[in-house]
Amino acid sequence: MKENERRCAEWWDDLQQQRTYWENKIQKDVKYIQVEYKGLRELLDSMENEKLWKLKKKKEDVVKRLEESENELVQQRQTVRVLSSYMQHQLELSTLERLQNKIQKDVEYIQVEYKGLRELLDSMVNEKLWKLKKEKEDVVKRLEESENELVQQRQSVRELISYMQHQLELSTMERLQSSN
Repeated sequence: MKENERRCAEWWDDLQQQRTYWENKIQKDVKYIQVEYKGLRELLDSMENEKLWKLKKKKEDVVKRLEESENELVQQRQTVRVLSSYMQHQLELSTLERLQNKIQKDVEYIQVEYKGLRELLDSMVNEKLWKLKKEKEDVVKRLEESENELVQQRQSVRELISYMQHQLELSTMERLQSSN
């Protein structure tokens, strides 16, 4: 009888250890995924900032060169006819506007691309977290079912022990009565 009680207690302890193990494992997996994807987000942000900085630097260099060219044109304008000066100035403004528009489009393109990558990364993180949550729920459900089964088995063992004790008492009483 005590052996059955001990065995039931061991089963109970094993179930509790398995439950704790799976809950800890799933929690570690969640943290690992969050850390990994955070690192990827930081890498993407760093790459975006580097690209934006390069474009900004390129824009500054282009604007500086254009300003230098513009200053040269201003000096030459004194010697060139009014019409030639006017056309040259219009050409310079047109070029500056095109370059600024191109740089702006490049900046917008990079921002859209990195935003798309961030959204994809967030989507992947959410999907992984959902799967882990679902897995945890399934494990907890199986553990609860095992726990209920163990409780039922324990109750059955107790009833069997009680029945056996009752039978022993009856048998002992019958022996005592037959010896009288």
